[in-house]
Amino acid sequence: MTLDQKVFEDLAMEATDLFYTHLIFAKEEGNLYEFFENHGMLGLLPQDYRDSFLAQESYGKIILIGDSSIGTDIIRRIFKDFGISSDRVELYLDYNKLTNLDFTGFRYSLEKYSHILAGPMPHSMKVRGQASSLINLLDSTEGFPPVKRLEGSHGLKITKANLRDALEQIIMKGDPMA
Repeated sequence: MTLDQKVFEDLAMEATDLFYTHLIFAKEEGNLYEFFENHGMLGLLPQDYRDSFLAQESYGKIILIGDSSIGTDIIRRIFKDFGISSDRVELYLDYNKLTNLDFTGFRYSLEKYSHILAGPMPHSMKVRGQASSLINLLDSTEGFPPVKRLEGSHGLKITKANLRDALEQIIMKGDPMA
């Protein structure tokens, strides 16, 4: 089936208006790079903007979220051992406060956050949508930074060893972290 010219022109006008609305929203949210990347149009962005974004991405913050069996000083030392300064790390380790954590600020903030490292979290967290846990939501919802699960032999657990392993794996993959 083909569209007649008038219907096609009306459709093109509506699509253009909708695209422009999404473009404005991406600009306001600071997500122009991702918007153009998702639409296969990175080449339209000025080269200096693309270079600036990529440089900024390699210094984005890393979120560590979950109940930890190790102290914050040790955690910060591990990040430092990998060349990651403490101002690039956000820690959310208080198990009781995690139930009220507003994690929506991590979404569509890829220019600010580069990765989420996830350990054990309460089952009673305020999770929106169909996800059964915050980690599943982060994994399955567009717009969140990449999530790396920190696991021990009996499930999620933040330890010195698996934190080091996670940072090493991410860096070895070539992800922009250090």
